[in-house]
Amino acid sequence: MFRRLLSNTHRTATRTVQRAVSTPNRAPFTNVLPYQNFVKTRNFSSTALKSTSRFTSYFQHSKVKASESMANESMKPVYLLGIVGVLALSGVLLPAEVAENSSGPSITTADKNVMEGSVKNKESENNFDRLTKLAGQGYAVAQYNLAVMYEDGQGVEKDAKRAVELYTLSADQGYAVAQYNLGCMYDSGQGVDKDEKRALELYILSADQGYAVAQYNLGVIYHTGQGVEKDLKRALELYTLSVDQGYAVAQYNLGVMYEDGQGVEKDAKRAVELFTLSAYQGYANAQYNLGNMYANGQGVDKDAKRAVELFTLSADQGFAQAQYNLGVMYECGIGVEKDVKRAVELFTLSADQGYAFAQFNLGIMYQNGRVVEKDAKRAKELYTLSVDQGNAEAQYNLGLLYALGDGIETSYSKARELWTKAAAQGNELAIEGLKKLDELDL
Repeated sequence: MFRRLLSNTHRTATRTVQRAVSTPNRAPFTNVLPYQNFVKTRNFSSTALKSTSRFTSYFQHSKVKASESMANESMKPVYLLGIVGVLALSGVLLPAEVAENSSGPSITTADKNVMEGSVKNKESENNFDRLTKLAGQGYAVAQYNLAVMYEDGQGVEKDAKRAVELYTLSADQGYAVAQYNLGCMYDSGQGVDKDEKRALELYILSADQGYAVAQYNLGVIYHTGQGVEKDLKRALELYTLSVDQGYAVAQYNLGVMYEDGQGVEKDAKRAVELFTLSAYQGYANAQYNLGNMYANGQGVDKDAKRAVELFTLSADQGFAQAQYNLGVMYECGIGVEKDVKRAVELFTLSADQGYAFAQFNLGIMYQNGRVVEKDAKRAKELYTLSVDQGNAEAQYNLGLLYALGDGIETSYSKARELWTKAAAQGNELAIEGLKKLDELDL
């Protein structure tokens, strides 16, 4: 229902290289070899914190665990923040802070230390037993941490139903993080019947207590209009509340809203400020978008070197679009010394993740034998991967390979099929190619 990374991309610059190719008794076809420059993430992120024990990324309710450092989430940098640091920046109450406010009789220093250190020492059988005792005495923090252990199967056999029971006990005492995690359980149908309405209620309870992650998550829900009426102004309010607590993903999403003018007047400078805050915390999406702002001089003075730095931070975390854009910078010598070999390495990393523009550019490299050994079959494979994602330029180039029989068997029918698809997207060279096929009655 939420937290999907939507990555509709738009090119902000394109460089084309053209060469005329002719065959006996054939009118020449034109081979366009465009290198897509700065590709921009236009939509918001939806990666959120699942619990105080670790980050969890969701894609259509499929849980994917990530490491405990923000730098290993689906997008972030080299400014590493451990989980405790991230939570502190988010304004999230850590066990030590919450324990002082928990209901129940006074506890010993040793028991308090167990609750405070339970996240780090979950695999200790002694700590598990003591947490169980404290949870049975009604301590909300202990109930919550014990639920995390059962959900993850750390130090105990995995038991989602038991986790739900414990989250419920903690949530019923008003513990905001437990309310949020319980909402996630209902939202995904984990350990309990799926109930998006109940999930929404729990997110609201948690957000109303000022839990930054819940505020962010509710912002995503209103931003997308999934389960509620779409309300960009409400999303803006919720993101802002989360941003005020320093939550990096909310800073990024709010930056996108200001950049695109979604629910608020367009303000590129404000977008840069928000992307900068998020990027500094190590969020790769923000570093990538901020790199684009510097590359294009949007809301900030144009600075290709700074763009390279930011793309590098994001690319080092495996963000495919940043790897691609950084490859373009190296290939063209923009903001960095020209290094086509390095560009090929980066295009390969991005292409291996399925990024269509990188697959296309890498196909060009293999078709031309630039830095790599010329390999028409490999070029065909890469173009095909890009074509399967609807890339018009790849459709044209692959069609050209078939039309010319360049390293593969000639097939005018396949060329026509591919150029027809590219022409439907407005590719002028494909339109011209179709005209040539018609003139030659092919």
